Amino acid sequence: MRHNKVLGLAIASALALGANSSFSGELTIKHVSRPDTSSCNPIKTGEAVLASEIFYSGDPVVFSTFTCGSTTPGADNLDNSGVNGPALGTYDDGYFYAEYKFNNDTFDTVAFLADFTLTNGAKFGEDISLASGSDLDFVAHPSGSHSGVVKNSGGAMGDSLVTFYITPAAGAGNNFRTGTDTLLLRFSMKNLGVLASPDTEIKMTAKVYGDLGGGRQFDLEAPSATVAKSARATKVELDAASGTVQIDVAQANKAFAGSGTAFLSTTKVKLGSLAISSSGSVLNVDGTPWNFKTHATGATGTLTITDAPLSASSEPGKIFIDLNNNQVYDNATDLLGTIKADKTSAEWVLTTTQLGAIYDAGKAYIILEVDGANAIEEQSEAAKALLTVNYGGGKEDPFSRDLIHIKRNGVVCSIYNVPAPDAMDSGNIRITNTSGKDGTIGGTLRDKNGEPIFTNRMLVETIAPNQTVYITTDPNITNGLQLDGIEKDETWTTAHGTASWQGRAVLTINSDVSSLEIYGMVRNKAGGPLTNMSVGATGNGCD
Repeated sequence: MRHNKVLGLAIASALALGANSSFSGELTIKHVSRPDTSSCNPIKTGEAVLASEIFYSGDPVVFSTFTCGSTTPGADNLDNSGVNGPALGTYDDGYFYAEYKFNNDTFDTVAFLADFTLTNGAKFGEDISLASGSDLDFVAHPSGSHSGVVKNSGGAMGDSLVTFYITPAAGAGNNFRTGTDTLLLRFSMKNLGVLASPDTEIKMTAKVYGDLGGGRQFDLEAPSATVAKSARATKVELDAASGTVQIDVAQANKAFAGSGTAFLSTTKVKLGSLAISSSGSVLNVDGTPWNFKTHATGATGTLTITDAPLSASSEPGKIFIDLNNNQVYDNATDLLGTIKADKTSAEWVLTTTQLGAIYDAGKAYIILEVDGANAIEEQSEAAKALLTVNYGGGKEDPFSRDLIHIKRNGVVCSIYNVPAPDAMDSGNIRITNTSGKDGTIGGTLRDKNGEPIFTNRMLVETIAPNQTVYITTDPNITNGLQLDGIEKDETWTTAHGTASWQGRAVLTINSDVSSLEIYGMVRNKAGGPLTNMSVGATGNGCD
């Protein structure tokens, strides 16, 4: 558009009538520069990216000015015409710079107001000054003069809003030209507590508004721009191991089978991997790259693995973080996890040194080793890993991920309501091999309280294709496998001797064949029909 008063007034009138959708301004945060203290050169421009860990201490955090000798960077003239203040193109003093550009020739001789507002509780770290010389923190630049600028309200240290009243510059008019004229605010900040959480940000909003006279108000759309944001300075990668790992039912559930990098041997597998690094995008307040090992001094951590099949992982089995990537536990370097009493979870309480060792390893693998003598119990869900890094001061950062899910490689089916041998009903369980190949059948029996009577015992050494085997709880029946005759676990005999269970029990059947048909039925010992109790049985072999 041509720069003249007539057209400027016409546009202003259009604004007053509401036709202002095409008139607006654009706000940018020009630079946030943290100077290199040795050379006074800015080493980072753009929006601030702040490590959340650095700011856990909260209030106040002030981006202070920086001087090199007797020179104060940023005190250059605005347009080389003798006006001191924040300069276009020089942003190396540690301050934030907000620049508002007018997109259209919207004003001529009209005075207007401009609000600059910080969000998320951030406050100005120092007074916004309009004094002459190097302390000038705001300029309106249509003509090279700041004499028409008044700080109308706010702008004191601790405020989040400052309002300027801008009048036409003497002898030059106040027409703001597209791509040429700006409002420029230099400021510092404090109250950055919101940055204590990752992925949060502080914005500044600029609003230009005023009165054209005769009750005609104008209010331009208020743009906003990010001033500072937080990010996770620590990068943690938890990954599931690739490949397939299974509990081998052909080996009485005491060994692993599988393929891929997750399967190491019949007694050893990779659950997943752990890597700690620096994000690379996060800077310290002084502008230097944030480094986990250098700057997270005093950080500790806790790694927890849950829903893992650890029942057969007590000595000589174990679960450990392999720092050497040699797949063999070394008590001088590797980190041994503590297996909890539930046999499904493990924990590592990690020191600063141990976190640093994981950092140095690049990628450390979480390895599960079983003893080869005890049964490995399948879990219903994939193993889960949670690493919590504690930086002190109540600041914690959690990272979580599912690891591999280790399942049996055969079928499993749980039959409920299996009567005790002295009950009025007798239990009758029929198992047919429908897979087309020979296989074995194992089982675990638990009483009504969940206490194991026997665990992963061999019930049938060989079941041929289409063969049916018969299991009974009636001691008077001699043509079937007596369930009460199976050798009981040591824990059961210690507490109960050779006594039978009381009430109803649960029989979990597993096999290395791909398909079984299983029926659980009861019949009153005095006579009567068979009642099918298979309804409600669960497992991939309950056909």
